Amino acid sequence: MFEKDTSSTENKATNEPAVWQKLDNDITVLLEHSLHGRLETKLNSLGDILYEECRSRFGVVAERRRAAPMQKGRREREIEQLVWRRRQLRKQWRKASQEEKEGLKPLWEEVRKSLSNLRRAERIRQRRRRKEKERSNFFKNPFKHAKQLLEDKRSGKLEITKPELEKHIREQYSDPAKAIPLGSPGYVPRPAPPVIPFNTAPPKLSEVADVVRKARAASAPGPNGVPYKLYKYCPGVRKILWKLLKAAWGKNIIPGKIFFSIMAKRLTSYLTSNSYIDTSCQKAGVPGFPGCVEHSAVIWEQIQRARREKSDLHVVWLDLTNAYGSVPHQLINFALEFFHTPNCIKDLVAKYFADLQMCCAHQDFTTGWQQLEVGIAMGCSISPILFIAAFEIILIGARKMAGGVKMPSGQRLPPLRGFLDDVTTILQTAACTTRLLKRMDELVGWARMKIKPSKSRSLSLRKGVRNDHTIFTAGGEEIPLLSKQPIRSLGRSYTAELSDKQVGEAVRKQLADGLARIHRSQLPGKYKVWCYQHVLYHRVMWPLKMSEVPSSTASKLDGLANSFIRKWLGLPRCLSDVGLFGRNTLQLPLHSISLGYKQEKARMVLELRESSDHLVRAAGTQVRTGRRWKAEEEVDQAIARLKHCEVVGRVQVGRAGLSRSETPLFWSKASKRERKAMVVMEVARSEQERYTIKAVCQSRQGGWSSWEGIMDRPMTWPDLWRIPQARISFLIRATYNTLPCPQNLHLWFGTEEICPLCNTINASLQQSCRAARRHCPKVATDGGTMLS
Repeated sequence: MFEKDTSSTENKATNEPAVWQKLDNDITVLLEHSLHGRLETKLNSLGDILYEECRSRFGVVAERRRAAPMQKGRREREIEQLVWRRRQLRKQWRKASQEEKEGLKPLWEEVRKSLSNLRRAERIRQRRRRKEKERSNFFKNPFKHAKQLLEDKRSGKLEITKPELEKHIREQYSDPAKAIPLGSPGYVPRPAPPVIPFNTAPPKLSEVADVVRKARAASAPGPNGVPYKLYKYCPGVRKILWKLLKAAWGKNIIPGKIFFSIMAKRLTSYLTSNSYIDTSCQKAGVPGFPGCVEHSAVIWEQIQRARREKSDLHVVWLDLTNAYGSVPHQLINFALEFFHTPNCIKDLVAKYFADLQMCCAHQDFTTGWQQLEVGIAMGCSISPILFIAAFEIILIGARKMAGGVKMPSGQRLPPLRGFLDDVTTILQTAACTTRLLKRMDELVGWARMKIKPSKSRSLSLRKGVRNDHTIFTAGGEEIPLLSKQPIRSLGRSYTAELSDKQVGEAVRKQLADGLARIHRSQLPGKYKVWCYQHVLYHRVMWPLKMSEVPSSTASKLDGLANSFIRKWLGLPRCLSDVGLFGRNTLQLPLHSISLGYKQEKARMVLELRESSDHLVRAAGTQVRTGRRWKAEEEVDQAIARLKHCEVVGRVQVGRAGLSRSETPLFWSKASKRERKAMVVMEVARSEQERYTIKAVCQSRQGGWSSWEGIMDRPMTWPDLWRIPQARISFLIRATYNTLPCPQNLHLWFGTEEICPLCNTINASLQQSCRAARRHCPKVATDGGTMLS
């Protein structure tokens, strides 16, 4: 995609299907003749053979070495000499008489002028070098470079000795009580035996292929560094790996991350299909639930409803101290036994944790291997579901202490909500909240973990008004009030005002700062647009979706971004947003913030309405978008239009014959995911209709709407890469009639202009193009090629 990368030729050759097919055939034959002996020997040999064969064919990434200090160039040495000479002249000036000063003036002017010229030339050279370096970094990894543009530079070095670091790791991840059973957690009712048993059959080839397909191509499943890309493109190697994994499953051997990914998927299916995890309380790691959206929306709705109805409400946000790094292995074993997990799975997990070691790499040294006696590894594929199963025991015991808030439908919400280790309690009385927090303290202490009060917050509403006199405690310490210290939880900010008015201003500052950072870079204009569209745009859309920001604010953000896009593409300020985002005769691969805002809000409405959690559906959570545009009404209208299209049936579009077009997807036959996509597309179609109406009302820039026999030209990012920057600008301005032709200059400035080609007063763009065709056929040919 990025043609200017110096390694693009090698990468293109490596990605050829024939190269991968030959590699797959050769490695498959080599493995079939080389893998002998015990299973552990075969697994170790597999990684070694793959690494050596790929290293011999493709080479290895060269280790980054510290560049030698650069020697000063000729110009820099001359600048130093001139600075020394200027210093000597200054000393002579102080001691010189009036007659001598007259003779020193020409020398001083000569040195000053030479120094100014050299420094100007040096600045130009350094600026050119920075520009080349920045463009080279962009072509190597565009996403990484764009993220670096938007983030502050970080620097620093951990000043610590090797014995001190090893001592800290030993104290942090050692568990003196690892052999002591946890004991009874109190009243935590154990669930019934499973209705759907755990799938203990050996892995299937389809399961291995599914794990490999979903994995990131650049990451590696094992310590040898061989990436998933090899297993994606080499089905023969993947089949041999599956045979080894199938043998390892029966012998309780842990070969790597792909093996544990299959096991984690099966454990998740076992816990959810038997309802061992209450998805109304815990949604992290459970497929089919947009956990952040549902939790945040329900919590915010309960707070706003309490304010509107003048009722009492107590909300406490709890956070654990180093939750992943402090969960004891005894708790994981207890959870697997608690949820009736088969013995073979428990033994496999126990064997994995019994020999789990870690080390820390410093800039100057590497520590020794340390046994991980407590905590779980963040990058391990099975760690999230094991933590969720262990933490579910705490949630089961805590939610038995009190009932949740009663909704208008008559149902009760759960008294607490968890997303991994982030727990939020929502109750109507302070006494129930105190009792629930006391029980949480007991269960967390039983699990040998700790609550971190300094990162927790509490909010109390008395008759709809914030009450700062109610104080809650956890772990023997007071929980800070939300009015004193705001908190950010699950993508949403909570402040003392209990309003999202400040979010719009914060998003505007984030967008303005990001656009300014991109603008200050040394990249060409079209690459700046790429950085905005693929990185900054998505960073802005998340807070707009999660918070109650009105649509008018999104429109203002759109105007701010559009001003930079026009500047980067070399377009006039008068160009309408129809030319940038409309699906017109010329279609650019750009997305509007206003349209993205409406699509995200419509998607959020459907996620809450059609949630798999019946309590979320019954909560009646509203998505508020201001008075100008209402998301819920827009979604209702989109659904009505889709149902009407189904009643009308299949219609003919274009010049193709009957039954030549694709069969449309109707509302009644669509799945939940497909319905959401259909509604979002319908919202986008409504926005495009608005663009079309606006274009028809524009006499100049909307002239394309009356063209006949012209095929639409959708442009993709590879097209923009190939076309020079000046031609992109000319193409857009010519399509929307914003080129400085005599007629437009007369309209803009009120002066009489004569076309130098046809001598016509105030000639239009079409007249100038026809005159150019007569006077210069080459210009006409190039222009016609661009416009066609």
